[in-house]
Amino acid sequence: MKWLLCFFFIFSAWGVEKEKKLLPSKVGASAWSKRMQDSYKILAGLLTDVTSDSRFFDLANRARIEKEASELSDLAHLLNQNASSQETDPDPSMSLFSGLLAQEARRAVVALKKNQREYARGILRTLPSYCIACHTRNATGPQFSHLPLEPSSTSLTSFERGQFFAASRQFDRAQQEFLKVLENSQPQAGFSLDWRNAVREALSIAVRVKKDPEQAERIVRLVLQRTEAPLFLKA
Repeated sequence: MKWLLCFFFIFSAWGVEKEKKLLPSKVGASAWSKRMQDSYKILAGLLTDVTSDSRFFDLANRARIEKEASELSDLAHLLNQNASSQETDPDPSMSLFSGLLAQEARRAVVALKKNQREYARGILRTLPSYCIACHTRNATGPQFSHLPLEPSSTSLTSFERGQFFAASRQFDRAQQEFLKVLENSQPQAGFSLDWRNAVREALSIAVRVKKDPEQAERIVRLVLQRTEAPLFLKA
């Protein structure tokens, strides 16, 4: 009987110690998930701002953009620390991608503080590529296709929405928006800068991403049939 009681107490103590060892990983996984969700929300807001000229250059938005960029940088640093310890995923590539995200986010924050806003804007536009690279490396974690970035504002123009989706590598959605711009039936639409830029963006997706000759030809025909489109663009 005494032997059984001793065995029971030893087994119970071992179970408590085992539970204590498992607890940090559970807490770590929960914290990791929250950081990922927070990063996702901030990134969607920042990408909405940097793809819109009116939003990015509005002085009323300057402080908020800098604050969100700083928050994203801090979150990226925490994600990198967690990934480097391999607590969440043993795949070493996670540490690489999270490290690049943290590094580039910090560069954007420094550039904003130095008033190098266009430089910072360019960096912020590239940040989703590191998230996408990590989420598409294998079957680990949520797939990026199941977490489509959405603009945080409904006020973006079709061209700006196209830029947003292109920056987050949602190319089918981006092409839909660029084609809306090109198919604009309003007279003189072909004179606008957004229209001309949409031509280049749409062709880039058709040729470089989709490698689709029919789609590229459709875009070219839309340009050629616009009487007001610049001659240099038609050429």
